[in-house]
Amino acid sequence: MLRTLSSSVVTEEEIKSLKSMEKKELFEIICNDITSTNDLIGQIIRSHLWAEIFMDGIILQELENSRKKPKRKFAEKQELLFELGLIDKIHYKELQILNKIRNLYVHEIYPHQKALEAIKTFPTYNAIKKMLEASKFPYDKMAEKTLDAMKKFPFYNEIKNNPKFLEYQESMIKGSSIFGLISSFLTMYLMLVFWNPKINS
Repeated sequence: MLRTLSSSVVTEEEIKSLKSMEKKELFEIICNDITSTNDLIGQIIRSHLWAEIFMDGIILQELENSRKKPKRKFAEKQELLFELGLIDKIHYKELQILNKIRNLYVHEIYPHQKALEAIKTFPTYNAIKKMLEASKFPYDKMAEKTLDAMKKFPFYNEIKNNPKFLEYQESMIKGSSIFGLISSFLTMYLMLVFWNPKINS
């Protein structure tokens, strides 16, 4: 069923189908979907889509005749959920940052550095970073996979020893690792609100 979700606008039938799944099973599927790639752009797009799927699901359940109302933008949906008391201030802020990062990649040609700086502004950034460092997260293995992929590009030999390239590669891998976990926890929170809208009451 999850593979049939072709957009962030969910239907009533899709809501029923999502709710029929075990929470643990659905969360594992979503986390694997978000973190299965070392590609930061891929993680951002997937995270943004999953967040919007659950925001739409919450709105569809909570607002009478919401299906008849005009389609809202991501920022309008998060504002609405916050105003209704359905999401808390920390996760409202995280949704704002997620949307900002996604928009950087949509509207700018070279958004990488800005995105890495924006990732550091997530309220949960420092806690996630410490958790990764304490668990000795295998950055080296991720770097090895990324490097193997890069070696296939014709220009690789020309740039492989460039300090800027090496710095970019390391920051991209670490940034995507931290972002993947932050966005997975954010999605889990929205999923729990989707199942129980009174969770913040």
